[in-house]
Amino acid sequence: MASEYAFRAGEYAELSIRSNAVISGRYFVRVRYKTGKIDTLSQTFTTVATWTNETFPSAQAFTDDGVVLNATVRSDTSAVKGTAYGGLYITPSPSSGMNIGNLAQGYLHDLHNLNLGDSEQIDWPETVAFMNVTLDQANVAGGAVVVEIVPGAGNAFQVLEARATNSGTNTVFMGLFTAALGTRITDFVQVGSGAGTNGAFPQFPALHATSTTIAGSGGYPVSVYGTQALNIRQTGAGAQGDNFDVLVLIRVRGALPTVTFANSTNPGDVTVVAGALSFAFIS
Repeated sequence: MASEYAFRAGEYAELSIRSNAVISGRYFVRVRYKTGKIDTLSQTFTTVATWTNETFPSAQAFTDDGVVLNATVRSDTSAVKGTAYGGLYITPSPSSGMNIGNLAQGYLHDLHNLNLGDSEQIDWPETVAFMNVTLDQANVAGGAVVVEIVPGAGNAFQVLEARATNSGTNTVFMGLFTAALGTRITDFVQVGSGAGTNGAFPQFPALHATSTTIAGSGGYPVSVYGTQALNIRQTGAGAQGDNFDVLVLIRVRGALPTVTFANSTNPGDVTVVAGALSFAFIS
């Protein structure tokens, strides 16, 4: 048996896990003590949906020195890859933050248990979320809606599809900023002003020169990391009651992003009139 699977009396097995949904399950660790005795430790777990680190130590310590023969972490909750990421470790004491042996590490999802020796790093998962919201800019001269979508530290998302429809005579932009109310890095959609214009993503280059209402993006998919912001906005126009429809489909790594219109021009005159200013998982 590999030395990294050895343990000492008084140490614990412990599951460390992050999830963006409530996940329940159980883990098992089968061991052989130096006396030759075979034993199995098991522990249930139920997570919260905040993508913060949670630990679930075994209820009892190892009673003697020995080695791990097998280990499995099982989810009893239906989930796609990316919903939960965990590691099963040997620790000197419960929730100590000191992992002295790595038994298994990776994504926990439907039809896939974590098993002894698994080693899977965090990558772009299959967790996809969608937002569909209509915002109203009241009849105020120069008003403009700005929607900012921020992953948050340690999180990221990829923009799979997006569309913004403008009812007024404003220009529509989609771009990547350093932060909410930050510096513009690039715009990948820009549509000239006109009632009913659409900014859509992605679009193929052939459409750039033939459409005045749908503009194309330079790269696909667009990745947004940490405190960066996906910025979907319109320019100010004359006094007009203006609806701004925003639909965005993203692939999520970590927690769902936050969404705000707080940095709109005249944000006090902006209201949500349909849908929700937030993302929800659809897979």
